[in-house]
Order: sequence, then structure tokens, then C-alpha cells
Amino acid sequence: MSIDNLIASVKSRQNTRGVTSRKELQPAPIIEQHLNKIRSKRDRLAYNLVLSWHKNNEAVKSKLLEKNTLSYMDLLLVLNHEYSLAQEITIDRSILFERLEHAIVKAEVEVVYGELWKLAYHNEIKARLNNCVELAPAGPAAVNQPIKGEDGRYRNEKLRACFSQMYGVAMDKGLMLGSVTINLNEKYIDKIYEQKSVVPVKDALRYRLDAFLPANTPNRAFVFEIAGERGIHLHGFVLFERQDETALRKSLRKLGTSNPNSVMIKTSHESYRQPALYELMQAFEEYGRDVLWTQVRQRTSLTVGAADYLSKDLGKRTLPGGQPSRVLTNSGDKIPGMSFEDFYFARKGLIDCLVSKVRNDWETGDQDAMISALVQNSKGLSNVQRLFTSPELEYLREEP
Repeated sequence: MSIDNLIASVKSRQNTRGVTSRKELQPAPIIEQHLNKIRSKRDRLAYNLVLSWHKNNEAVKSKLLEKNTLSYMDLLLVLNHEYSLAQEITIDRSILFERLEHAIVKAEVEVVYGELWKLAYHNEIKARLNNCVELAPAGPAAVNQPIKGEDGRYRNEKLRACFSQMYGVAMDKGLMLGSVTINLNEKYIDKIYEQKSVVPVKDALRYRLDAFLPANTPNRAFVFEIAGERGIHLHGFVLFERQDETALRKSLRKLGTSNPNSVMIKTSHESYRQPALYELMQAFEEYGRDVLWTQVRQRTSLTVGAADYLSKDLGKRTLPGGQPSRVLTNSGDKIPGMSFEDFYFARKGLIDCLVSKVRNDWETGDQDAMISALVQNSKGLSNVQRLFTSPELEYLREEP
């Protein structure tokens, strides 16, 4: 069967199977637990590395001299919070069904699925390393401009730095990190147009947020966007105490329209992921070959993808008065430690240092071979691969 006929056959089966073509599998709790453990450990490391660089960058540089290129690559993934990547792996179903067109033997499905997941995983790591290098251009970078990656997605270093800092603070202080969307009401839109400035809304945000947000904390970052001919909405991140979420939403409603959904706060993200091999094999007896159509619904804490979403129109759409949309940050009180600006420049300095060490090898070398070696040598990446490609999970007594 040709690949074109195979794809047509697959689409036909999808259309006729209805709901069963998208059957959901229950996530294996042990897999979710270990994925979160692996990711949170690296996300905390990302925050602490930047704090260390800010405190004494020469000492960090000295320690980096003991590392090799593969270690630098792994650290770039860590600093960019890319350890959520396993939850976004997608196996090309046309290739999957071509390889398993007549398979009815569990062992055959196990082998092929594991191979294709590894291939998709390695390709995803390669793409994300490319993005890490692209986000650290050799020359000066425009702080409020997004960079479009090879995958077509936009990213911005400043927004990623805001996310990284607030994520780290949330972990350290036991706070909630939420993404916020506010569709502004006419009162505040009029003020922006009259004053040709977003300062009135920024001041109103400070007033509405200060009562709920922890003092001495870099606790909010927002991006304004034009919505249609006149509407204006904003996206951002805030830190808050868990018990204050309802009151916080009620306070922010004063800035929104009469629509109950004019203010949205999200502290988690729901999506679908490719089943791990263990999950697939557990369902094989029930579904047989149709198990290849399944997916796993997952709910995770916010990932760096939330920051990337905020950057999609950054600097592109002009606000009244010809102002480009930019990242606005502030805090309830003067911060005794690191400000947003301090953290941004410390993180940028560390990432630029790492990119300078890998750029030449990465751009001139065999990237596929480097990725294979990276997965083999990185404890975190190898643990993720093993977690998704092992048919049995007894080994998980080991620490990720």
C-alpha cells in the first residue's frame, strides 16, 4: 500500500469510528508522578542556576569549565524549561500504521511503538535545542520582540525570564502561579485612548492586585494586545496565595467587561499526550491494534509554553499613540533581592555563555549523533525516554 493510500485509509477509519478513534486512556499515576518529579527538579534547578550566576558569575563560569558540550546542551534545555517536552511528543500516525498495518501481535506493537517514540523524542529535543540557540542571537536582541522558531512558534527571552523567575518564586514560597487574561471594559479602554498610554490600566492593576499578592515578590508581568478595531485585552502572570484565587478574580473583574469570562485565571494546563508504552500495553488486551488510536488526557502545572503564547503579538500590534505592545512588570513593594530586570540579565548572561560554548559544534556537527549522545548521557532525558518506552515499570524505585 502506498503512503498516500495508507493515509487515506487511516482518515477513512477515523471518520467511521467516531468516538472510538479518539479513545482516552487513563494516565498511569506512576508515570504522571515521575514526569512531574523529573520536570520540577529541573525547573527548580533553572531558577537556582540564575540566582547563582547573579550572585557570582565568575564562580559559575569556573564550574562550567569542568563540563562538556553535552552538559551545556542539557543545561540550555533546563534553563529554557524544556523538560515539559515529553508531554508534547507526537508520533506520526501514518508511519505508525504503515509499520503496523497487519500487526496483531503485542510484541510487534511494543517494538515498533517504542522505536517511533524514541525517534519523535529525539527530533523534538533537536528542535528545542535549535530554539534555545535561536533565542540567544550572536548580536544584541530586542527585548520586546518575539523570535520565530523553525517550528513557526514565537518566543521571547524576557517573557521566558518572567515565567522562570515567578515559577521559581512560587516553588520556593508555596505560592500559586497563574496565567491571567482580562478583556478590558470601556472605562479603561477610553482612558488608554484618551491618554494614549497604558499607564492608567497599569496603575489600576497595581491597586487591584496589591491587596492579594505577596509583598517583596516579583509578582506580575503583563502584555497588552489590541483585540479587533477598538477592544484591548491583556495577558499575564501573577503570583498569589491559594486561598485568595476567588477574591483575586473578583477584584480583577472591576477591570473587565460584564461577561463573566472577561477575567480568566489558569493555574494548570490540560492537553492530550501520546501514551507511554506501558499505558499502551496495559490497554492492549482490551483494544488490540485499535489501541494505537488512543491518547492520554493530562493536566499539568503551567509550562513555558504559556510565556511563549504571550509573545505571539509582542511588539507587533500598536496601542493608541503608536505604542508597540511590550512586557510590563511590577511588584507590590520594592524587592530586596532580585528584580525582574536583575533576573532577566542574569539569566541572559548565563544562557549566552552556554550558547557560545555549543553554537559552533551544534551548527557544524552531526546533530542527530549529538542528540543520541545527549539522551544517553543526560540523567533527566534518559529517564524520560525510559519512562515512555519501557513496557514494565518496576525500575521506578530509582530516583529520577
